[in-house]
Amino acid sequence: MKKEKAKKIFNSFIEATDQTFVQANEFSVIFYFYIAFSYILLFTSPTLFFQLTEFRISIEIIHGIVTASFLLCTTFVYNKKPLYWINTLVLILRYVGLFDVSAQWHDVFNSLAIVLFLLYYFIVIAILFAKRINEEGGPLDTALLAVGVFFILLGTFLYFEYKWMFIIGGGCCYLYALARVFKNVFYGKNNKELRLIQIIGNIIFYVTMIVGLPFFLEYAGVDSKTIQNIIVPIYAAAIGGIMTLGGVAWTIKKSDKDRKEDDKKKYRPIVNLYKALKEESISGKFWDGSVFKGITNNTFEKSEDKNMAYKLYNLICLNTDFSQFYLSGIIINGALFYSNIKLYVDKNEYFGFDTDTIIYSKNEIKQFSLIIQDLLGNEYKFPTKLEVVGEDEKLIEIKDTGFACDINTEACDERF
Repeated sequence: MKKEKAKKIFNSFIEATDQTFVQANEFSVIFYFYIAFSYILLFTSPTLFFQLTEFRISIEIIHGIVTASFLLCTTFVYNKKPLYWINTLVLILRYVGLFDVSAQWHDVFNSLAIVLFLLYYFIVIAILFAKRINEEGGPLDTALLAVGVFFILLGTFLYFEYKWMFIIGGGCCYLYALARVFKNVFYGKNNKELRLIQIIGNIIFYVTMIVGLPFFLEYAGVDSKTIQNIIVPIYAAAIGGIMTLGGVAWTIKKSDKDRKEDDKKKYRPIVNLYKALKEESISGKFWDGSVFKGITNNTFEKSEDKNMAYKLYNLICLNTDFSQFYLSGIIINGALFYSNIKLYVDKNEYFGFDTDTIIYSKNEIKQFSLIIQDLLGNEYKFPTKLEVVGEDEKLIEIKDTGFACDINTEACDERF
């Protein structure tokens, strides 16, 4: 028992470490920038690096945490992926460079290491940054933005000596920004809510792209008079036109969204719990565990991980004459399980689970809801108020039902 508990704690630690340091997020991107800066300072100005004691200690602590995290995650999670082993090796090799610089053995390792480390970390930073900015995009646009960021980082490190790097990098970023804006305005279907830091990041990124284009063209070698007399007026007119078209497109999308919301209200299912008498015979459409066979993590099939058995009791519902719908799955403790068979439920028809249906779970069942799909394809969560009765034979007794709400809504009914 203690061994299993220790294993669960270790797996939880690995998962938390993976999500914090290994996967792409704002936190890991900042850490990569910080570590890359420590590499640059160590190999370009080793004397200054060793003089800054407090800075050096903080750098080494952070680098040690990231190295240990990557080593653990690579060993236990990504052991078959070469890229993670390469990244871990690069993190460890820095200690070789640290000893080399402090011992002043030779400069060959330093020269080679600085080139390899910078190229590698600039690539990693560029990819992480591009993935974070372009979460909903595809591999090609992510690669375009990553190439742009990589050349800008490399050109900045080389003290702006290679102009062509900034031209390539800036050009890629501008192409990405224009394509992204065009897609979002005219083809965007993403309703995902953005966090405040993401909204601020997007505003800074796109405003910088818009305002900075004339300066970028001048830097690239375009004549200033050509920019002032030709490019800027065309650019200003284009921005005005895009903003006007964007406003029209947003109005159309808003109207379409409002229309869909009105349609959802027309088709939103309204269902009542039916408490049948023991001697009453009911004709309707009832599920049993067989319709869930073959699904992932099947909660209707017994296994070593699912050692508690529950039997559903008193889950008989009656559809109203408001609308027809499909019964497509269930939600247990927040986990969604879709059946292999959708039940079409007509108006004023009975539906539910038969009384012999058994649910297996490794955790106590505290929430139970039905997944309902209307005729337009919108999914709803239909919550229930339950009570678990019995000691040896646990019965999930349904006491009441709530109102169907959007499936992503956390709380449908305050009573539940």
